Amino acid sequence: MLEGVDQVKALSACSVVETICRLGHEQKCETQSLIAISRIHETNDNRSCLKALSLLVQSVNAYDSLNSAQATSYAVQIIDAIWADPRIAKMQVAILINSDIEQIETVCIEAGISAYNALSDYVLGRITACHELTLLEPRRSLEDEYR
Repeated sequence: MLEGVDQVKALSACSVVETICRLGHEQKCETQSLIAISRIHETNDNRSCLKALSLLVQSVNAYDSLNSAQATSYAVQIIDAIWADPRIAKMQVAILINSDIEQIETVCIEAGISAYNALSDYVLGRITACHELTLLEPRRSLEDEYR
């Protein structure tokens, strides 16, 4: 999806989001990484990824004023942006998201952390690392199949 310098910018922005999760939004974070997302050149291959990252940045910037319904709306929009890429299997994304949510929920319950608390080093240390989605060849449309 993203390669080279663009991938470094995106990973840097994700690190900022992780820092916010770890320390809480009140902490001063490096916002240049979040701004750098808007400077990545959009192509057909990275369009859905950039949209998801842009929505993530918007949700971080609006964090103080978000209620749970708005946060859920951002999450759904981010997932929709990822699903827009025809190379990503929706079932794969659904399984990964479900397993991540269950894992985070379990560890937060163990640590006594509620929904609006920052995630502790204990929680972030207990969850498994993310891995890249396997990109597939885009599925052919029905029109292409019957030409």
